[in-house]
Amino acid sequence: MKKLLLLLSLFTIGFVHSQNINLSNLTVFEGEPYIAINPTNNQNIVVAWMGYVFGSGTALTIKTKKSIDGGQTWSTAVNLPHMSPNFKSADVSIAFDGTGKLFLTYIDYRESPDSGGVYLTKSLNGGTTWSTPVKVIDALTDGTKRPIDRPWLSVSNSGNNIYVTTKPAPWILPPNRPYFISSSNGGTSFNNWRYLDTTNFLVGNVIAAPMAVPAVTGNTVIAIYPSYLPSQSVFAKYILAKSTNGGGTFNYSTVFNSSFNTAAANDSAKLSYRLIINPTNSNHYVFVCIGSLSGVDYDIYMTETLNGGSSWSALTRINDDAINNGKMQDLL
Repeated sequence: MKKLLLLLSLFTIGFVHSQNINLSNLTVFEGEPYIAINPTNNQNIVVAWMGYVFGSGTALTIKTKKSIDGGQTWSTAVNLPHMSPNFKSADVSIAFDGTGKLFLTYIDYRESPDSGGVYLTKSLNGGTTWSTPVKVIDALTDGTKRPIDRPWLSVSNSGNNIYVTTKPAPWILPPNRPYFISSSNGGTSFNNWRYLDTTNFLVGNVIAAPMAVPAVTGNTVIAIYPSYLPSQSVFAKYILAKSTNGGGTFNYSTVFNSSFNTAAANDSAKLSYRLIINPTNSNHYVFVCIGSLSGVDYDIYMTETLNGGSSWSALTRINDDAINNGKMQDLL
């Protein structure tokens, strides 16, 4: 993919209009986009992505654009700052709270010598301007593990409670563990990080990139991460970590025993997944993930719980293309 294309469906009274809009307009790769819609104004859409800034100190940079007319027109791109001139940025995640405040996390770092971290910035005007970034977690905080990869963001309805999960950098060999970081003051500062997994619910020693994905409703924050440790269970699993006190303590349970075909492994797959809480039913969670139950191609599967994680439905394959057609589903 050479350009970032965003497909927007614009619904208005009496007709439906759809269009493809090129937001990046560069001839080099710009990608891994994230989109959020303001819950207080559905015409305010914000998109962020990983792109390039050319010239002195050329580097990967997080860019954002906003629309205030449901995606028909877009603002000029805003380049989020680097914490040091020789840093580069990646892995953006954005979320509105229930009042329309917008939060964004991204990696800003340097390799050899390693430095940097994950940072959070916020916008009070729907993505027009952004606050000075605050560090969420430092790249050097856990020895050589570099716990700054894939920072996924979840924000409470009030915007006071912010939760971020991360994992070690992709070049770090296992054993690795997922990280959990929280803020109770709207992102002004962040509490000390902790490992998300724990005794009897450990990630194990062979999973190189144990990504966790968070979601929040009220004071309940949940996250799901992978696990495989034979002394703990003969099955590979996805584990639900659930806290009803804003991340102070967690309870753990199994989402499902993974029977995904490990022969389907593809080195180019990102294997992302998504966790969502129903805004009208706080006991209804949906987990969507990538795997292969029926062959060698990666597909998209979904499972859900209606009782807060006590039990989950059977995995359902979502994509309806032919099985084993040589098409890999990824980055849902």
